[in-house]
Parts: sequence; structure tokens; C-alpha cells
Amino acid sequence: MTNAIIDSNLYWRLPGPRSFITRISEKVLNTRLLWVNLPIHSIPGTWDGVEEGVRHAHIDTVIKLRIGGGTDIAGEVGVHFGRTSLTAAELMLHTADRRSAVILLPQDDDGKANCSKYAGEFIQSLDKGQGNVLLIVGGNEESLIADTSNMGIQVIAFDGGLSPDEMDAYVAIRMLDRPGPGSTRLTRAIVSEFAGFDVELAEMIMQLNESQIVNIMSNLSILMGDSPFRWRYDTWLWLTRSSSAPGMTHTLHDKYLSEHGPLAGRADALERIKQRYWRACVKTISPWLEERRKAVIGIFGAQIKAEAARNNGTIPKFTGKDRFGNDRFVQLAPEELEYNNIVGMIRYGILGTTTVEEKCAESVCKFTKVVRDEIAHLRAPLPGDVIDLIREMDRLPINNL
Repeated sequence: MTNAIIDSNLYWRLPGPRSFITRISEKVLNTRLLWVNLPIHSIPGTWDGVEEGVRHAHIDTVIKLRIGGGTDIAGEVGVHFGRTSLTAAELMLHTADRRSAVILLPQDDDGKANCSKYAGEFIQSLDKGQGNVLLIVGGNEESLIADTSNMGIQVIAFDGGLSPDEMDAYVAIRMLDRPGPGSTRLTRAIVSEFAGFDVELAEMIMQLNESQIVNIMSNLSILMGDSPFRWRYDTWLWLTRSSSAPGMTHTLHDKYLSEHGPLAGRADALERIKQRYWRACVKTISPWLEERRKAVIGIFGAQIKAEAARNNGTIPKFTGKDRFGNDRFVQLAPEELEYNNIVGMIRYGILGTTTVEEKCAESVCKFTKVVRDEIAHLRAPLPGDVIDLIREMDRLPINNL
């Protein structure tokens, strides 16, 4: 699967991306050379964001030049200032009619080398005079993952990653018309958890259908694209790490490690993948179940009320056998009953299932016990069990909750 197109209007309104533009605006006021450090694959619209930040700093003349390995940068720059050529040293001293910015956009590896050479000559001339033209160059340096400045050079690092809250917001808005499965919002939570900080991965997952998303752990290979070996790297440069979410690994890097990594680390990588699914279930399935608990248990309301009346207003809950082999019970108030209590009461003949509604409610309680037990033990429930639970729950006449 190829990278999906992100919703640029939404993405660039989120706090993290907006902060990048603001940092550009602030830092260009006191520097002559701005180095924008980016991963190998930068977020679409990054350079538009740079230009917006520059204009916010009241630099109205912004010249964007696409540079290849054979581009004569001095000639390309000079023509915009009425000169045949402006070397980097000459640009450093040049005073334009109004404060200006020149942005060099490398188009390939040779273009990067060409831009770096021009920027290096510009740096060597920083102490030789004062002009009013700002030079902006993009680069990909592994060591520069945070903003820094030195001797008139400003570095702004931007990997495009989103914080967990930003990703939740992005996915929620992008999937407003895609709730599900059933009456849950599990697909949105799965997209958010598995995308992590990577907005392009979020869009790729959203291209999958509902069944594929719910079974995401079996479909991660689809998302690795034609170059799965890209995901072997654990590095900021390849966007498998992000400054916006320190400590978080990339889902597809974990997928690669779980299959091709060192034997000692494969289980840990697989566990991180499963924990993403577990968190999605905790965020959506757990509150969804609690919202419906009283309504489901209420289907047995008359029987529960009668049983409580026979036990001084409480319901006996079996807790095991004592050392003499006798059954042990604790007493619960009817409103304290949980799904698993209903399963036990039916097993011991305390409750009966004679109507279709009661049988469906029993099925819901059984599936809930299976799913909840996994969640309670910090394990990802099986997608099939989750789907069965949602299907049975949505069959009950309580869907207006």
C-alpha cells in the first residue's frame, strides 16, 4: 500500500504543526541562516509551512528555488535580485530593497549536496558583513532532532509527528462518518493507537475496510508497502521515532522486528503491537460495556428481584469452596451485579433463560466475560471475540443508549 494523502487543512491546524510554523516566525527574526532539519520523507506541506512562518515574520519577498545536482544556485539566486549571479558570500552581504528570504529546496541527493555546499559558503561569510537576505536550507541530519542555534545559524527540527491527543483528534474528525463496528467506536481507537505519531500511517489504515481494521494485527503487512525493509530502522530520519511522542516505537517497525528482528526482541515487539490493541479496547469497549451493563442485567430484573426477596434483599455470589469442601458465597446488592455474575447465576440455576431476549442477554454476558477477562489481565482480546460481543449486544433492544 502506498502512502495516503493527509488532510492538510486539518493537520496544519493542530497544535504541534502550528507550533512549527510559529517557531519559524520567531527564529527568522534573529538569524541569517535557517536550517530546517527533516526526516528523509517529510510531511506534505512542510515547506509551505516554512513559507507561511517566514511571511508571518513580515518578510514579504520569499523566493523558493528547486535545486538539483547540476543547478547553478548562484545564477538562480542572482536573477531574483537583478544580478547575473550571487554567490553565497555575495548573498551574505547583499542588501535588497526589502528584507527577503531565499529557500533552497533540494530535489534529490545531488541537490542536497549542492544546497549544503552553498549553505557552507554562506556560513563562512557570516562574520564579513551584514545584508538583509535570509537563507533557508533543508537538511536531513540524524543528530539534529531538536531546535538549536549557534553563531547566527538557527536549526529548527520537525519530524511531523503528532502527540497522542493530536492523533485522537485528527482521527476522530477524519472518521466522523465511520463509527463502528456496530454501536462502538473501536475502529477509530484502533486507527489512533496503531498510527501512533504517524499521520500518514493513520490515513493508510483508514483506507482499510472495517473488518480489516478490527483485525489490524493480521493486516499490518499490507501497510508496509513495497519496501518493507524501510521499517527495519529505529531512527528519527526514517520517521520510526518522533520528538512529539518520546519513547513510542512505530507500529511497522515493531511489525518488522516481530518477524525479522533479533530473536531476543521479537516477543517484546509483538507484545507492543498487542498492547496497542488492548489500549484501543480499554478506551472504547470497556466504557461501552459499562454504559450498557444495567440495561443488559435488567432483562433478568424480575428474576433477580425475586431471588433477592428470598435472601433478605441480596444476591449470593459463589466464591469457591472452603477447606472442608463447602460452597462459599458473598452477598451482593442487585445493583452490584456484573455480567459475569449473570453467567454464574444461570449456570447454578438461579436464573433461567426462557425468552429470546434472555437467551441473547446470556450470550452477551458470556462474550463480555471472555473479552473483559483478557482486558483485565492486560491482554488484547481476540478480534473474533470482540466482534461476537458487539454483534450480540447490538441485537438487544438497548441500542438507544
